Amino acid sequence: MMKIYKNWGPPLVTQLMVTSTKLPALNGGKIKIRSFAILLLCSLVLMNSCKTDEAAAPAASSFTVDSNSGILSVTKFNFTVNEVKANSVTLYPYGLAHANMGTVAVTFSGGAAIIKDFKYGYAGVFDAVVVTNNNTTDPDGKISTKNTVSAPTKITITSRSSKFSKFLVQHSISRSNPLDTTNKIVMDTIPFAPGLTPKKDLTASFTADPFAVVTVGTTTQHSDTTKNDFTSPLIYTVTSQDKTKSTPYAVNVYMKPVEKNTDIKSLSGAVTSTNALGGADKKTPTTAGGSVDNTLKKAVVYLPYGSPANMYDSIEVSYATAGSFSVLKYGAEKPKMKQGRSIDLTATKTLVVVPQDSTTSIPPAGTTPNASYTLYATTAPKLELSFSDLIPKVSGTTSGFNIAFSVIKGTSLTNLVTATKETLPAGVTINSYTTLSTADGSTPQPFIPSVTPGVGITPVDYTKPVKFMLNVTDTNIGVTYTVVYTVTVTEVQ
Repeated sequence: MMKIYKNWGPPLVTQLMVTSTKLPALNGGKIKIRSFAILLLCSLVLMNSCKTDEAAAPAASSFTVDSNSGILSVTKFNFTVNEVKANSVTLYPYGLAHANMGTVAVTFSGGAAIIKDFKYGYAGVFDAVVVTNNNTTDPDGKISTKNTVSAPTKITITSRSSKFSKFLVQHSISRSNPLDTTNKIVMDTIPFAPGLTPKKDLTASFTADPFAVVTVGTTTQHSDTTKNDFTSPLIYTVTSQDKTKSTPYAVNVYMKPVEKNTDIKSLSGAVTSTNALGGADKKTPTTAGGSVDNTLKKAVVYLPYGSPANMYDSIEVSYATAGSFSVLKYGAEKPKMKQGRSIDLTATKTLVVVPQDSTTSIPPAGTTPNASYTLYATTAPKLELSFSDLIPKVSGTTSGFNIAFSVIKGTSLTNLVTATKETLPAGVTINSYTTLSTADGSTPQPFIPSVTPGVGITPVDYTKPVKFMLNVTDTNIGVTYTVVYTVTVTEVQ
């Protein structure tokens, strides 16, 4: 039988060839070489020829530097790297631990490479090294890499910078950066806070130059940690790491004056009574409008014309207060009223606006009293519009208090003479009309309603949606309020 050898390479090949010559005698004298011996021989030859060529480890380079310390972004360093044979040589001025801070490729000339006038961009203590590299790629694409690292040289970089780049006092409401880097002043604002000393025990959030020390007097300051009394201006001093430079900053903190606004900015409603739900699924709320008189402290939720009285038992009321810090409450309830709160308005109810400096209906002397609003619900007049000059005539589609028209493309929308038709609930009169100009969406312009139904005399610009505002007196609730219809005209093919 053929022997199996553990040693690879030429000795094994020779042994296999000798063994294969003995095979004919083992086969009765017939000269016949076993094919498996030939196949094994070929396989061994191929294995030897496909062996991966690994990269050889390069020699370590050495380098010198003209200084072991310097100032951040100021001191210029000169590195001299001795030439070695390698695929590539790289200087790591910040060391391998901080390779992401930057490296420098080295190119030799005349036995050495000189990297001149290198400035460090980061402060700290760094172990500069030179890395030599060899790499190979075999026919199958496998890469072999070997690196050699030089002995390190410790370099210390200190900072001479003494600046703030950010400064905010706790609870700051400044809408722009309160730090003036040119004049070295901080002008920050905090919201109103009750009490005698609202500026005491406040921290500051700041960012100073790396390794700089921040102090107030002799007390070292730590961002978001150290508390100070900002009743009077404070001087924050930023001292550089090398202690050669100090920059004082004057920090002034102002408390925003108490907000005394008790107005309601807007009011709206959605009628969710089971008697009012419409749509195919009988689940779509009926939209209600809202009007507020902040002088007489009266608020009205108005429903579309024709709404029966039994729709008033469940109206979800939404609102916005004019004051940023004021709170609206429902009657005598203590918590803030939730948006969309369901209210039974079959009878009048009360809303209370609590200003920033008050929490009770009888606030302390010198503070703003709460404002109590009477909330009503009623039915609004029905408004219909038409454009008497358009041929063919067009009809509007009304949904709640929105009226939409479609006109032929090319129709001039800037000067449509508009006729009105009003249908009034019993006890309701219209005192005046106003439309909001489409030029900027907010400027009122007079509007004269139709005297003769279907005949208009006032041209209106409909290039943007127009709000028709009807000043209405309702003797049923004894209130004068404003009903708003939004009218949109769209060109179609």
